[in-house]
Amino acid sequence: GGGGGGGGTWEVELEHYQGGWTAYDAMVQQQISSAITTGQTKVTTSMRGQTYELNLRKQTQTNKHTGFKRKLRCTGGAAVAAPPAPAASASFASGGGGGGGGGLFGGLFGTGGGVFPAGTRSPSCVRSGSRTGDEVLTFDAGDGVIDYATVTEWTVLQPNVDYDPKQTCDISADELGDGTMIPVVRLSCATPSIDCVFRQDVIESSLKSNPQCPKCSYRHTMPGSQPSGTMRVKRTRTRCEGYTCGTWNVDYHFPDGTQTALHPNSGTYFSGTSRHCHYPDDAEGRELVEMLKRGFERGHLFIIGKSTTTGQDNTTIWASVHQKTSTGGGPTSHGWPDAAYFGRVRNELAAKGVFDLATEQQQRDELAQRKQARLTATSSSSASASSA
Repeated sequence: GGGGGGGGTWEVELEHYQGGWTAYDAMVQQQISSAITTGQTKVTTSMRGQTYELNLRKQTQTNKHTGFKRKLRCTGGAAVAAPPAPAASASFASGGGGGGGGGLFGGLFGTGGGVFPAGTRSPSCVRSGSRTGDEVLTFDAGDGVIDYATVTEWTVLQPNVDYDPKQTCDISADELGDGTMIPVVRLSCATPSIDCVFRQDVIESSLKSNPQCPKCSYRHTMPGSQPSGTMRVKRTRTRCEGYTCGTWNVDYHFPDGTQTALHPNSGTYFSGTSRHCHYPDDAEGRELVEMLKRGFERGHLFIIGKSTTTGQDNTTIWASVHQKTSTGGGPTSHGWPDAAYFGRVRNELAAKGVFDLATEQQQRDELAQRKQARLTATSSSSASASSA
């Protein structure tokens, strides 16, 4: 951007996007400079169909329609004409849900600009060994950046071809815009009757808190906030109390590390942990072990938080999926036998988006059918237009 007041450049804060701050364009820089020269502390400007108030004293940008606020700053020159108010006097909304992001910049994070940031690592998992026998799963939490484009298989749309730029976003109530600054995307769950089209910044923010599409309620498989670690699965001849079959021993290990943007206190040290679990090698036990593998693979079995047992904060703890850490002693000892356990843990895993193989196959089939229906409708529309 151009020079601001006092030779500096005015910037707006975009959480988690590149360096966190982005300069206004030359026109807005000139408006701010003129305001400072005449002793004004507020600037009203229009950008991409939205009207904003820039408060130079409080250093905030406010969307006049939604009330959404962001921080401002001036770099590389003298401070503003009037000293900024203390930070505590201004409240800043996050980039999420309700008010949306505001027309020009929105709440970009993750895959800003429609391209996954170079040099970053999204959560991933590598499996080695036998999927029906002994196996090791190694989970890498990455850099705390989620590749939403890959997760949702969205398509970046072209204005006036794939959508109407004047159309209102169903989440933020802002116009979708022409996609120049903020891409407009269609999620893969869209159907001919329910078109799941959103501004990229808004849908990323929505999916961060809820993996369901806000338009059609289809649940996308989002990675969890589990820290990096390993899961070792081994079949043994030992028995769980109440069973005559062998046992699956499942060992988890998480080393100490530094929290990422997906964790409660990014950049802060956290302590790891090790857990040893046991499941009967019968039909229900084998199915559950496979579900636990998928839960671990997607990052949903452990989180970083405060231990209810020790009171220690910033440590690796269970993520609301209760597991069996003893071969005997019953429910009170977190062991076997426990007749109601399989039903309970399946519900806990379902809450994380992890289901039995048959259910997950049905979900994949449903998504494939939606894609095909959309493709068929698009082809029919194009054929009709050609013959007209």
